[in-house]
Amino acid sequence: MSDTAIEGQQRKKRRFRFKAPGLSGWILISIFLGLAAGLFFGEIAGKIGFVGDAYIKLIQMTVLPYILVSLIAGIGSLSVREAGLMARKGGVWLLLIWAIGFLVILLMPLTFPKWITASFFTSSLVEAPEAVNFLDLYIPSNPFFSLSAGLIPAIVLFSLALGIALMNLESKGAIINACQTISKSLVAVSGFMVKLSPIGLFAITAAAAGTLTPSEFGRLQVYIIVFIVASLLLSLWILPSLVSAFTPFSYRDVMKRFQAPFLVAFATGNLFVVLPILIEGCKEMFREHKTKGEDADNYVDVLLPVYFNFPNLGKLLIILFILFAFWFNGSTLPLESYPSFIITGLITFFGSLDLAIPFLLDFFRLPADLYNLYIVSGVITGRFATLVGAVNLVVFTLLTTAAVTGLLKIRKIKLLVYIGALVLSLTATVAGLALFIDKTMNNPYDRDIAISTRDLYFEAVPAVVRDERPEDPPRRQFERKMLDEIFDRGVLRVGYRKNSLPWSYRNNIGELVGLDIELAHLLAGDLGVSLEFIPYEMEMIDNDLLQRRFDIAMSSILTKTYSGSHMNYTEPYMDISAAFVVPDHLRNNFESIEKIKALGFIRIGYVPGGFNLEILQTIFPRILWTEIDDMSVFFGGSRPDLDGVFASAESGSAWTLLHPEFNVSVVKPNYVRYPVSFITGGNDIEFTAYVDRWISIIKRNGQFDTMYGYWLQGKDKPEDIPPRWSVIRDVLGWIE
Repeated sequence: MSDTAIEGQQRKKRRFRFKAPGLSGWILISIFLGLAAGLFFGEIAGKIGFVGDAYIKLIQMTVLPYILVSLIAGIGSLSVREAGLMARKGGVWLLLIWAIGFLVILLMPLTFPKWITASFFTSSLVEAPEAVNFLDLYIPSNPFFSLSAGLIPAIVLFSLALGIALMNLESKGAIINACQTISKSLVAVSGFMVKLSPIGLFAITAAAAGTLTPSEFGRLQVYIIVFIVASLLLSLWILPSLVSAFTPFSYRDVMKRFQAPFLVAFATGNLFVVLPILIEGCKEMFREHKTKGEDADNYVDVLLPVYFNFPNLGKLLIILFILFAFWFNGSTLPLESYPSFIITGLITFFGSLDLAIPFLLDFFRLPADLYNLYIVSGVITGRFATLVGAVNLVVFTLLTTAAVTGLLKIRKIKLLVYIGALVLSLTATVAGLALFIDKTMNNPYDRDIAISTRDLYFEAVPAVVRDERPEDPPRRQFERKMLDEIFDRGVLRVGYRKNSLPWSYRNNIGELVGLDIELAHLLAGDLGVSLEFIPYEMEMIDNDLLQRRFDIAMSSILTKTYSGSHMNYTEPYMDISAAFVVPDHLRNNFESIEKIKALGFIRIGYVPGGFNLEILQTIFPRILWTEIDDMSVFFGGSRPDLDGVFASAESGSAWTLLHPEFNVSVVKPNYVRYPVSFITGGNDIEFTAYVDRWISIIKRNGQFDTMYGYWLQGKDKPEDIPPRWSVIRDVLGWIE
């Protein structure tokens, strides 16, 4: 065989030689394998979630020390002139990137379709969000506490102060060298931890894919899709292309260099863990272009950690949830509110997202319970936000460092091309996404089913339900103890109110259900007797108890400070919150006393026997209070003269599930809570004391909390929640 033929065969072998994937390749492989494992094993895969948690903790352990020493060394190495130049140049790019981000954010709501919705009651509807303590967050009165508590803004401020103090010191070399040495050591440790990424990311992805159910995200699919598209648009095109428009670095240079850390940030949902890798990657890009290496290193060491504490686009993109919340709640953000939306969002997002979102919901008078939807959506959107944040950090650092070192040049043609492409891409994305969502998303309203099909949570006792109040009262035996009578007859007679959601009402098959009905069954079961339910009206309850038509009255009765000679209030078993229930478009008009007074004279319905009408007339003198039999009168449309009804937020939330065109509005900040009790008849102190002890027991053993979550908050029974779909169960049938 000739030499030429041999060389040809060798070249052919080399051509088809298997090339082992690099770190980025292994990361992608581990993510796909994790998804496959989660789908195959389902909830079983959740058991390896601790491996992912351990990986995140390992990769986090170097970040805080790295920020501390790199900032001290980076700023201390600069002169006062260099620091001022960096601040001026960086400020320009910071504002430009924020402007681009808000442009994308404000355009995305144009893709939202029309959708009707409502939700069960949640305490966040009436509770004010926790106040943000910006002093503790940003001022390190105790730097060691800030380090242990992970207060990054405070740590950065402390590092900046030390670095600035070092600028003018002649003997700073030893300290800076020591910090640089420690920084390099931490980078080496972090680099080793990154090599473990395939293992950690496999566990994280498998656990997530195995435990999350598609139904959890059904109501959020519009927001999630829009958020993902906006994230990919920013991270894969708009931001990297901004670098190529102003610097010698190409789009390919940026994406190739940072592919692995971008993937790690996305897969872990943690931007914190890749900071050292991003910093070193930026340094290497400038070294490759032979750009004042040491100066560029110092700028990068300062810029990226400092900017980390400013709201990056990944963080700001989450403010899109507030615009989604307006749409989800059946309204839109007024055009005149856009400036306050942008400014308040920027300031608020300097802090924790877990504090910022509740604050913004409250600031814009949106239902606080929407925060629960944000938490659910964050499982997916948080990872894309982290990806955008990582790209943003790199882009800002490259642009600012290039500007300071003289590498940045404005080319008019490139700039015009970029602006034109930006406008076209945004237009095409918004139009295409709006069309896609409109044609593919089908979200019929079904929340009414959740309340109308509910049955009793615990086992029911035999019960007779009367729809009419008996004309002839039973024979009175006041000389006998109430408990003795109940045991002798073997029946506990309970007074209830009709159409009193969610306390006592008929479900879709005609069964009497509700929280207080459930409590009645539980009480009768503990007494070992059956039940007889007898309807009552609040204005007749005194006489009914005097006549002993029933032994105890239920259905969310407000506790009063007095008891009649023939009736006793038990200890309160819960509190309810006063609220207005009004059409959706009027909700914002009932959120404060001032706004309600500004409406002029309005007509509001109320069910008698509940809230103190005299006090309400004093607080709201311009409201014409109109008595109605029950809430169904208003929602049934037979009282079009009413502008709304006054009820509890708990009851109002349940009614809006059946009638989503209405909404609950709690007067803030001075919302009012009222205790509710049962009323026992016959002035029998022993029976009242028995019920008091029983209430204490069911609250201590968790039974009441279970029923509260089921009837008021809409939590399902564990047996009603189907297991997560998996191949091993639903396809192969290997497990039950």
